[in-house]
Amino acid sequence: MVINAPWNYTGTEPIKIEARLAGYEAKEVLFGDYHPPVAEVLTRPSNVFLGDPIPVGTKTIPAYYTYSNSVLIKLYPKTN
Repeated sequence: MVINAPWNYTGTEPIKIEARLAGYEAKEVLFGDYHPPVAEVLTRPSNVFLGDPIPVGTKTIPAYYTYSNSVLIKLYPKTN
């Protein structure tokens, strides 16, 4: 089975999918593309050298997941 991700959706956790079908092993899948946190340097224009920005601090952009693809889940028959 192929499951398409929600279009343009972002979240803080991966999507968890559990697939079950009679006569087959159940399977749990986590999916999503992880984007780690990023520290962004904040600046302001310099009064001394025009055009040379001065760092004034940092801002952290938190980690997130995107789901711009699909996931293929293959189930295997149960063995007794």
